[in-house]
Amino acid sequence: MTKNFRSSWIVLTLVWLAFLLWQFFSWRHERGLIEETVHQQAQSVASALTGGIRSHRRLGRFVQFQLSVILDALASTPDVLAVEILNAERETLVGAGEVERLHSDEPLIPGGSWQPSGYRLVERVTIEPSTAAEPGDSFGPGLGGFRQGRGGFWAERVEDENESFDLLRREGGQIVAVLLLDRTRADALQTGAIWSHCITSVAGGLVLLGLGLALRGNLKLIAERNRSELLRLEAQHYRDMGQSAAGLAHETRNPLGTIRGWAERLASTDNDSETRKRQASLLVEECDRVTARINEFLTFTNPYQPKPECVDFRDLIAELAMLLEPDLESKSLNLVCSNNATSTWIRADRELLRQALFNLVQNAIHASPNGRDVEIRQVSAANGKCRIEVADRGSGVTADQAPSLFTPYFTTRSLGTGLGLAIVRKIAVTQGWSATYRDRNGEGSVFALEGVEYAE
Repeated sequence: MTKNFRSSWIVLTLVWLAFLLWQFFSWRHERGLIEETVHQQAQSVASALTGGIRSHRRLGRFVQFQLSVILDALASTPDVLAVEILNAERETLVGAGEVERLHSDEPLIPGGSWQPSGYRLVERVTIEPSTAAEPGDSFGPGLGGFRQGRGGFWAERVEDENESFDLLRREGGQIVAVLLLDRTRADALQTGAIWSHCITSVAGGLVLLGLGLALRGNLKLIAERNRSELLRLEAQHYRDMGQSAAGLAHETRNPLGTIRGWAERLASTDNDSETRKRQASLLVEECDRVTARINEFLTFTNPYQPKPECVDFRDLIAELAMLLEPDLESKSLNLVCSNNATSTWIRADRELLRQALFNLVQNAIHASPNGRDVEIRQVSAANGKCRIEVADRGSGVTADQAPSLFTPYFTTRSLGTGLGLAIVRKIAVTQGWSATYRDRNGEGSVFALEGVEYAE
């Protein structure tokens, strides 16, 4: 399940990265459209301006006044910040609006560019030399004298005309029209687009995260159901095996009892030789050994019916220490208990838990060298449950032996029956736990009961 879950997260992460990439390119496309709209707007204004220059240049010496009127009208529109007409030497011929924003040392290269002050568009316009007579000359000296002598409206505009502009009007040449548009609305649209795509990206990530969490929950639910079904089948197997074992034990114990009785009678007969008495005693001992194995096998095969209750872990360990005190003293061992769990109260069948821990501690005593410690630890697990560990400082087991540790009749001790750890595993399974083993970095063994619940 862990591998499938990890693969699912990798797929969801790749999907989200692809979604982010799509949002990034969508934002770039929108930004391009916004910039193209501003550029087209600037081109339209510039086209109107250059068209006005070409259409009014035949007004002769009054063209500067007419261009001033056109530029003032353009600068009064909401999006135009400044407009200016320069000659080839970058001298200002006429301008309108906030022309100081246009003054910089940057070369006047035709085309548009984004400036901190706005969007700037530079257009070059070629003015052909004027071949028509000036308006004053067309109407003769009298009208010309009228303009100069009367000092009227047009005469005032003529007197204010820039000499460079007059020369350009008469001899032709190139002029440069510079336009500055307000970029506030374009920046606001781009900022809105950025926020929109960021929110969409985050929302998409949250949706994928929700899908991942839902998938994780489903996988865990499926795993728990499978585990419950396996535990149910295993418990059913143990019950069936227990019924079979009970019948077999009944059929075996009766003949053993009869054999043992006759052996005792032979051993107590005065007429028999010492050899026959010794043989009869050995026969009694073997009958007792077989009976003990049968009783242990019945303990393993009998179905357990756990009765969970609140158990104080500290009291249980104190009771175990008292029961195993002779075994501990025989090897000068210390039983050390440590606890870093959130509570010492756990929910378990007290008798079954004591039997499991008794078997684990007894195994640890047999494996430990003289004068060392046997440790019992209660540790909080990440899933909100706890783990009970029994650790020793023995020689441990080899890697090829570890998978068979909880198998019935598998033992690493010459006098062992191979049912102690199998009983531990069965007790764990019947209470919804698991029995595990791990090496102690080459310095012993750690057996554990995983998944023990805290008492509420």
